[in-house]
Formats: sequence, structure tokens, C-alpha cells
Amino acid sequence: MKQLSTTFKVSLAAAALVISSNAMAGLVSPTPGANWDGGNNHLMMAGSTISASNQTANRESYTGNPSLDNAAWGHVGYWYTFMNHHALDTTVSVDSAMSDLGMTVWRTNGEFDGGTQSSGELSSAGVGIPHSFNQTGNAGDSGTKWMTDSSLMTADPLNTGTANGILETLGYVNSGAAQSINGWGNSVGHGAFDTSLTNTYETGVTGTATAGHIDLTLSNLANGWYVVFIGGTNHTQSSHNINLTVSQVPAPAAVYLFGSALVGLISVGRKRNAA
Repeated sequence: MKQLSTTFKVSLAAAALVISSNAMAGLVSPTPGANWDGGNNHLMMAGSTISASNQTANRESYTGNPSLDNAAWGHVGYWYTFMNHHALDTTVSVDSAMSDLGMTVWRTNGEFDGGTQSSGELSSAGVGIPHSFNQTGNAGDSGTKWMTDSSLMTADPLNTGTANGILETLGYVNSGAAQSINGWGNSVGHGAFDTSLTNTYETGVTGTATAGHIDLTLSNLANGWYVVFIGGTNHTQSSHNINLTVSQVPAPAAVYLFGSALVGLISVGRKRNAA
């Protein structure tokens, strides 16, 4: 049998790498839209609300896990994707009998696919991704490369990122204790935090953190896909069900009145021109 040419060998190796990369997608499993209440994870109309109920979240999946050096535990927290169809203020809120909760919201390039294995990053606790990941880092930071969109990872040959990955970390909220550093070198504060680097996808992030309730309001949230990670933040508490709600403020009545008046003026103008 003739020896394969070097060029052909390289081509086969490259193809194998691509197949392997594609096969490894889905390291975590975002909750399908069909499993949301009413089978819907799209904010289709201004002022609409979507929800997902009765998922049991691990008590230390967001932070507060000593064995992970307070990094997030990607396999046992909950991942939810949703699509926004109107650039309006949008509130993401979580309620639970579990008092200490944490949540991060990211913008994604399409519906998040669950991430792709990269070069094998290890946290300070010696734990790999996504069993341990960076819940407050920005896209491309250590502990997020497996979930960062491939379009942002072109400068790192060992970490290609993933299709439909995160583009920007918009904000996070934690009703549990502050952690000075997580397993990836980032801090996790107590309260709500705006972590966005630009105003590309929203114009501000605010929120509240109380026992059993957390929320983030993203001002003028742009049309597109987002992913939310939710979990407990205290390893001494008991795990409980969580209830997620994503809602938009309705467009102000003045907008509708202005729109109606504008249509009326256009109509009158057309009639005059016709006359």
C-alpha cells in the first residue's frame, strides 16, 4: 500500500480535529425552550413574560463551594436560553425557598450550544471546565474560553471557543456572601453588578439581591439571544426548586399615541397631495 502523502495526512488530521471539536459541543445542557412554561423561551411581544418553574438547583452550584475554590459548578447549576425580539427594558428574576442565590446573564451569538472542550483549562483547585467555570469573568477570560464564541477566540490557537457562544458578560447578582476570589481569579461580590464592557447589548444593568429573590434589569436589551446560569451560593443551605421569570416593560403609552398621531398626519398629508 502506498504511503499517504504528507499533505493528505495533514488534511485528515485537520478534518479529525474539526469533527472532534464539533462532537464535543454540548458540555452543559441548556434547558430546551420546549421545557419552559408553555413551551416558550421567546419574548415575542412588547410587555411579554416567559417563565421556567420547579427546577431543583444545587445549593453551591453558583459559588460557595470550597472544593471548587468558589468557582461555579457548570454541571449542576441551570442554564436557560431566551431570545428577545424588542429592544426594551428586560428583567430576569429568580425566586426560591433557597435563600442564597446567584445568577449571571450573557449575550450569545445565537442560541447557546452548551460549549466546546478546549485546551483543558484548570482552576486554582485543579478542576477542569465546565465542572468548574468562571461565573463572573468576561468572554475569553480564564474559565470562560469553553463557552466563548469562536469569533472572539481567533488569537488563541489552543482555545477555539464554540459556535453560538458568549459575546459579552452583561451582569451578575448574588444574594449570598461575597467571595474575594474564585477558582479562576475573579471576585464574586454580594449584590447586583453591571459587568458589561460596552453598551452594545444594553445601556445599563441594575438589580436586587434579597433572601430567596434575585433579579437583574437590563435597560434597552437588544434583540437577540441570551443565556442565564442560576445556582445556589451557600454549601450549608439545602437545595430547593427555583422559579425563573423574564419580563419586559410594555412600551410607554406615549409611544403608541405618538405613533397613532404620526400615522394620522401621514394620512392627512397624502389626502391633501391627492386633492
